[in-house]
Amino acid sequence: MPALRTTGNYFIVNLSLADLLVTMVTQPSSILGALFGEEWFEARPVVCSIVGTLCAMGCIASTWNICMISVNRYIVICRYHIYSKIYTKRNTILLCLSVWILIYLIEMPNHIGWGDTRFSEVFFVCTFANHVHSFALFYILVGVMIPVSVSCAAYIGIFKRVRTSNLVRNRILNRDAVASKVPLKDERMQIRDFHRNIRIARALFKVFMIFLIMWIPVAVLILMGMGKQVDYVWYILTVLLAHGNSSVNCVVYALSLDHFREGYTKLLHMRFIRRKGVNKITAIYGNTAT
Repeated sequence: MPALRTTGNYFIVNLSLADLLVTMVTQPSSILGALFGEEWFEARPVVCSIVGTLCAMGCIASTWNICMISVNRYIVICRYHIYSKIYTKRNTILLCLSVWILIYLIEMPNHIGWGDTRFSEVFFVCTFANHVHSFALFYILVGVMIPVSVSCAAYIGIFKRVRTSNLVRNRILNRDAVASKVPLKDERMQIRDFHRNIRIARALFKVFMIFLIMWIPVAVLILMGMGKQVDYVWYILTVLLAHGNSSVNCVVYALSLDHFREGYTKLLHMRFIRRKGVNKITAIYGNTAT
């Protein structure tokens, strides 16, 4: 769909990749850890190292991609005159790639001596060195607190801009249409685009708030650094809640944005038609063979 092929949606695709990483690697590994315990990963140290690295990267990849999305929305709504200069196709792809480079640099101290990647007895999965409290603080600060703070600042800026938008809208629509007929049409189109961007920003703000609600509990447990002093049930519940966040973003898009909902519908419709066509061909060839 043309409505989905915008540079702003590149960051949503990047966020989706991070969500897939958590859903396809971290969540199954947590289940394996809960079922078979540390011994299963100890017998497979390479698997533990890969899972731990991908787990640590996938979690903060979500945070930084949400940050990139919020900044993108802020610029398109509040600094529209520079949007096309910053978010060219090339620049946007480079920004998406820079997120993955940044999160690897954040996780890299695990491989150079500050911490390590091992099975966590409280989270039941191979992950970053949360037992090294100094690294855990660094991870939460750079991987979570900084991007969350930037996102908050961006959405506050958007909120302030939206508050004044009604005044601007009324001023433009009440102008003398006879005196400025052509400019009025252009300005109305700008207002329509502006409010479309606001709808998108609202949906993405929901993604941001849901992320905060689902990730704050586990972040607090890591920052407390109390280890086994806290009942392991709380660790399991908070990890399940945090990792479950990666499964709800697509639902938020579908419920909040018409063009995403239409895109999902078309994708499912195409899959249904393709499957129906394959079944029909199979039936024809089956009848011919008999």
